[in-house]
Amino acid sequence: MAVITVSRELGSNGKAIAAQVAEELGYVCFDKTLILELSRQAEVSELEVSRYDEKLVNPIRQWLKEMIVQPWDTLVNPPVSMSFADAAGLSLLIPDEENALDSAAYHEFLERLLIRLWRRDNVVIVGRGAQRVLAGRTRTLHVRIVASEELRSDRIMKRENLDRNDSMTLIRRTDNARAKYFSRRYHMDWADPTLYNMTINTGMTREEETCRIICDATRRMIASARHHEEES
Repeated sequence: MAVITVSRELGSNGKAIAAQVAEELGYVCFDKTLILELSRQAEVSELEVSRYDEKLVNPIRQWLKEMIVQPWDTLVNPPVSMSFADAAGLSLLIPDEENALDSAAYHEFLERLLIRLWRRDNVVIVGRGAQRVLAGRTRTLHVRIVASEELRSDRIMKRENLDRNDSMTLIRRTDNARAKYFSRRYHMDWADPTLYNMTINTGMTREEETCRIICDATRRMIASARHHEEES
């Protein structure tokens, strides 16, 4: 009965923690994978998608229209036999001239998607500016996952088989891109602590402990919301 948004620094293990939280609570975890999959099914190339993403992904206008009018339960919980393309109403051939990417159309799509996810409930949303789009909404916990640059570099070196210089370059480039995206779109600092209910340093807590902290906070938030509803 809640929504959790997770903002994370590269190498903070935020994505893995978000997935663990979703599994523990029985929620669905949404990250860029869903958008990328829908983009591919809509015949927007992965190259085009990767050019934008948080960094500015842009679905085509017709896809936006088809996507928004679909029944939400069908989109989020398609039958096993139904592909993402069918679920999103994307099985029709799309003329080449409509495959133009449009930033405004993407942001309209994304923000409507995030609000629908909030209404769906029981979801964990990674990135996508959800902490801003869903700010102030009830039963929503905003979490930021961070770690020191040195620790993040160690993790990236191990995970990506990079040397220290390359890992630090990747971290700073990615953090800078995410910060610029957030600043351009929302005119805010993505590290602003007032955007979050809690910030967790994974250099000081294990993944399992971080997961437990977030799950416990979520359960307390739900209990508090129920208490207030009963009193009102």
